[in-house]
Amino acid sequence: MAESYVKKVNGTVRLFINEEQVPSCAYTTYFDERNCYEAFSKAGYRLYSVTFAFASRALNSFTGFTPYEKGIFDKENEPDFSIVDKAVERVLKANPNAYIFPRVLITMPEWWCEQNPEEVVDTPCGEKREMLFSDAFRAEGTKMLKCLINHVKKQSYAENIIGYHLASGCAEEWFHYGKDGAICENAKKYFFRFLDEKYPDEDLPRTLPDVKSLNVAGEIQDKLFTRYLEFSNISVADSIIHFAKAVKEATGYAQTVGTFYGYIMEVCNPLCGDLALHHIIDSPYIDFFCSPNSYIKNRTLGMDWGDILPSASLREHNKIYFSECDIRTSLSDFINNCRAGADKNNSYYGEIWLGPKTVEGSVSAMRKAYTHQITRGNSLWWFDMWGGWYNNPRYMLEAKRCKKLFEKHNYSQYNYKSEIAVFVDGALYMRQGMAHRSCWSQNSIRNSLGNSGIPYDLYLLGDFKARYKDYKAIIFPAAISSKELEKAKKLCREAGIPMLCADFKKYTFTSCELRDFAKSAKVHIFIDTNDVICCGNSLLSIHAASGGEKKIKLPKTATVKNICSNKAPFRADEITVKMRKHQTLIFTLKD
Repeated sequence: MAESYVKKVNGTVRLFINEEQVPSCAYTTYFDERNCYEAFSKAGYRLYSVTFAFASRALNSFTGFTPYEKGIFDKENEPDFSIVDKAVERVLKANPNAYIFPRVLITMPEWWCEQNPEEVVDTPCGEKREMLFSDAFRAEGTKMLKCLINHVKKQSYAENIIGYHLASGCAEEWFHYGKDGAICENAKKYFFRFLDEKYPDEDLPRTLPDVKSLNVAGEIQDKLFTRYLEFSNISVADSIIHFAKAVKEATGYAQTVGTFYGYIMEVCNPLCGDLALHHIIDSPYIDFFCSPNSYIKNRTLGMDWGDILPSASLREHNKIYFSECDIRTSLSDFINNCRAGADKNNSYYGEIWLGPKTVEGSVSAMRKAYTHQITRGNSLWWFDMWGGWYNNPRYMLEAKRCKKLFEKHNYSQYNYKSEIAVFVDGALYMRQGMAHRSCWSQNSIRNSLGNSGIPYDLYLLGDFKARYKDYKAIIFPAAISSKELEKAKKLCREAGIPMLCADFKKYTFTSCELRDFAKSAKVHIFIDTNDVICCGNSLLSIHAASGGEKKIKLPKTATVKNICSNKAPFRADEITVKMRKHQTLIFTLKD
């Protein structure tokens, strides 16, 4: 069995396999009959994921679609591990030396849901699915996980498996089925137990809250409802911890474990259940957290696709942030054109499922995605969802460049660190109603910052005291307040650190307004136009929101090399370049 772990190296959390540091950029697909394993192997990739499920159930609660034609435990007492073996063998056929971390969808088969009617919730699809906080779900899921891992340990490919990525719930991302907090009669016993254990002195009615309490333009006043929101988020986090611990135990604490969770910069609906990142971030059983790239405005070009998770806090807590770069290209197509009949309800025909129409636009999108992550010290995998999206020499050239930057780039050649920090608190969303646009304030400020020419770091509020003095300016995007937030503001005032605070009256800020704030705080601004600038780890990229000449001001003189051209390096404190609209360029910087 291969051994793997994560460790911080020069401020960035790295993946180690068998004591060797491995570039944490990977490739995976849902439709592996259309895979690009061989192409990514030729591009130097050794890290892969494969996807399989405990049951062939709908992937989400609304469309009925699933990429999993078979589930391991579809038949009671007859597990079918050929699903696992074939998925792994397809990768190893292309790359016998591959390292693989499977994505395991922990979802219950129909037979289990029928046998456990008190542990399920009704979904918009008309199905019954497991409640994510169910004790019985945790118990059965643990048995299945350990059964899977015991099977893997006995296989010839055991040395190729380096850890597990745990998925569950709606869209595999640990959202409650129906994204409604799983409020149902079956939830009562778990909610009441939570109240008894955590709030024994509170005299709250023993009933379920009214979901309509969420539709207020301000702070939620229904205390029972806020307690349910807390329960429904923390309980999901507790289930993840439970399963992660089970994997650690089954692997002798020798392999990495990760999960989707904590999308507090993009999913502000507390009924989804993913807002308790503060509760789970220090778990010793979890080594990496992951999310897709931002889906803001259907992944349009000309804007940043900001992190959905507070990636600086993950580094602070010694966790890897894996960004799922499911970047559409000119080769992306609708599901049924890739696997006939897979999308039975014809639900996946929106604009979001197609990429740029040109190869140039697709290359630009790929560059924008991976430089965003490398400059922040994050990790990534290319998620070729329906297969074939990157089956083009130009796209594979970009994938190869990405891998080389992870592997050979000297991250300490140019000493620059972000001068602005954003501190967010997912727990505040459990108190804020959604009838006021301010519930999107964190998302909005993140998007404006992405096109402001100001690199920034994104933290949980809980890390404020440890990090605030490292920055020239602070942004608090939450519209409502808390004791913790007011303490943080007080510390800023005492230290003389300028801060920008959202509230119900002013909860959005344009890129221009953010530049004005940064200038007043003497923060370095790389460009005065609304282009996307990423800078960090001795790398700088620019994604042009508009065409024309761009003047990028560096914080200090550097040796600059445009790695997307054959031009010689030059010494400068300013980069002047003429760009096409939506073009992305990458520069290395050296002191």
